[in-house]
Amino acid sequence: MSKMVERAAVAFMKALGDVQEAEDLTLERAARAARAAIEAMREPTDGMLNAARDWSIAKNGMGVGNDQASGCWQAMIDEARK
Repeated sequence: MSKMVERAAVAFMKALGDVQEAEDLTLERAARAARAAIEAMREPTDGMLNAARDWSIAKNGMGVGNDQASGCWQAMIDEARK
């Protein structure tokens, strides 16, 4: 379980702490839910791509293209899902 999946799983468990179903929620079940949530974020939104371009301009003086920003984001998400 990756550190990101573990963080998300613990967050799920804490968020459900006051809900009856949380009693049945094990870390492994929460990790499966976390992986699904992380997978759902794999495709960056237009707003995310624009934010990456704005950041790149501010940091490096030139904007990163959508393909580069998307590829970088997807690589990070793929690593987080492990």
